[in-house]
Amino acid sequence: MGGRTLRGVGGSLWGSWFFAVGTPDDRHTIAVHTNTEWKTWDLMFKLIEAEFGISAGA
Repeated sequence: MGGRTLRGVGGSLWGSWFFAVGTPDDRHTIAVHTNTEWKTWDLMFKLIEAEFGISAGA
């Protein structure tokens, strides 16, 4: 397949949303936390694309 690889995690708890995404070697990582109730994960996909140049959206 090829291309860049990212690893990450995301979730929610009581209206608080978070995700962290980074390269496997940990040289480039972003983490986002918000207390706003997101209706979709679209913002996460847009941030990943802006930061890493990888389209990850559904």
